[in-house]
Amino acid sequence: MQPSGFPFGKEVQSYRQTEVVTPFQKQNQLFDKPIGQLIYKAYIWRVVFFSGAGLSFFLSLILVGYLNSIPYKILVEQVTSKGFLKSPPEFLSPNYTVSQTVLEGFVKSLLISDQSGGIYNNFLDEASQLALKQGVAGISQSQLKAATFDKFTMNDLNFSGELVDKKGTAILVVSGQFGHQPLTTKEQVKINPLGIYIQNLAIERLL
Repeated sequence: MQPSGFPFGKEVQSYRQTEVVTPFQKQNQLFDKPIGQLIYKAYIWRVVFFSGAGLSFFLSLILVGYLNSIPYKILVEQVTSKGFLKSPPEFLSPNYTVSQTVLEGFVKSLLISDQSGGIYNNFLDEASQLALKQGVAGISQSQLKAATFDKFTMNDLNFSGELVDKKGTAILVVSGQFGHQPLTTKEQVKINPLGIYIQNLAIERLL
């Protein structure tokens, strides 16, 4: 017991108690030390986890805000059973393109249709309509239906192909350019679901 000074002249006795060393102290320290280390590591990992989660949430808010500031357009289009768009969006052109097989079939339909009322004329420019009428004049519709394209090729928006009959004899050489025309009626969608539009059509008679 030691006396200690007091501001008002009174003396207060304080007691200082040293740590009591017991035979079990060392064993307890050896047992508590690894547990304390694990608890400390767990605390660090919890801090890292919640810090990372908070940062991810903050960055997500920034990303959502940025994306919402960009103008966008939602497209809802009907698709046929064959996978074609029933009404292709207008902004597809001028980079609009179709597969070679589809374009080949469409061009052959043009050749046949001129003798059945010209229902495909809406998908041709005026010069191509005239070229089509002159190119297939004198060729029967049955002969055109039985014919197939040989060496049909596409290069960007240009196409060309050779129409041959059952015997393999060349009848016509067809070439031109294709693009896209927005569809406005159900009849157009039924005839030409991809909105293919032919320009600069040229037909060379080989017979």
